[in-house]
Amino acid sequence: MVKKSVFLLMAGFIFLQGCVRAQGKIIEEILSAKAEPLKTLDVTPIVLRYFPLGKDRQAVMSELTAQGFEFKEAKEKIKRCAECDPLVILGSYTKKRPIPYTKKGPIFSLFLPTSYISLGFGFKQGKLVYVDGIHTLDVF
Repeated sequence: MVKKSVFLLMAGFIFLQGCVRAQGKIIEEILSAKAEPLKTLDVTPIVLRYFPLGKDRQAVMSELTAQGFEFKEAKEKIKRCAECDPLVILGSYTKKRPIPYTKKGPIFSLFLPTSYISLGFGFKQGKLVYVDGIHTLDVF
């Protein structure tokens, strides 16, 4: 009985570790910036320190993963970057607060985001030429 309990406890711990993404230094720095609730804060200068212009597309994707961002490639035209290739990288990170509980159970059935970080990267011939980043506090 004890072995089974220990096994289940360890299996649960390993599962939870797999569900939690590592939070990198850039996320910590952006979240510590003084954002006002329900307003977007331009964090492009912070993003440029971690993703300097001229960086290779593959290196940007690797660094996004290492820093804890989700990302996707999308065919979009960036209005502020006429020379950018149409294939851009969009990165995001959402910090969620835990579900509020009462004695009868959870108040809400979903997590509510508290911070949302959105990054955009434009490239020309595989090299980074455009970076944009915003942080929104208390989205919902």
